[in-house]
Amino acid sequence: MSKLDRILLLVNLLNHRQSATLETIKAACRIPERTAYRYLNVISEANIPVFFDRKHRAYRLNSQDRGSVDDLTVEESVLIVSALKMLAGRLNDEYRAEIEQLIGRVIVRQSFPIEEILKTFEHELDDLARSADCSDLITSILINAAIMCDKKVSLVTSDNGSTKRFVEIKSPSLWFKKSWKLAEKRHDDAREASIAGIKKVSVLG
Repeated sequence: MSKLDRILLLVNLLNHRQSATLETIKAACRIPERTAYRYLNVISEANIPVFFDRKHRAYRLNSQDRGSVDDLTVEESVLIVSALKMLAGRLNDEYRAEIEQLIGRVIVRQSFPIEEILKTFEHELDDLARSADCSDLITSILINAAIMCDKKVSLVTSDNGSTKRFVEIKSPSLWFKKSWKLAEKRHDDAREASIAGIKKVSVLG
């Protein structure tokens, strides 16, 4: 069975079941764990929304917890996609990749050709998008959201501009120690990151 056949088998499995655990995916598709994760990423990058249900520790193709973007009006979808395109141009590579995936997800779920509607205005949107980098603002907003809602965060940090570090903080709070840091409330030094070095924040849950 080819790689494409196995990916299609995985999509079919998720499409016909309410959810599928990693063990089920491995057994049904006859693939190892690392390959299963890789194929789930391939499906997600193809704008097929795959969600991990933490309660059941299983994967599914839709989430009852998230609002649908299927029923947007033409005006709503144009405004959302235009705003996202302008925002993507003002963000660093880490945030930009996530925003572009979100744009793709909105576009493919509309019944009208939004990509054709916006095609004429791509250059104008690109020019507006390059006016300023607002990655730090988005980082600050997401940090504030995580602290206020007491949500776990996953961070991509960079100390010298090239070396990336990935940090998860279960219960984040702000600390000042020579500079502002995001750290565990109980203040575990192993679980902290300098605010200035954070390139991307993902709020989990």
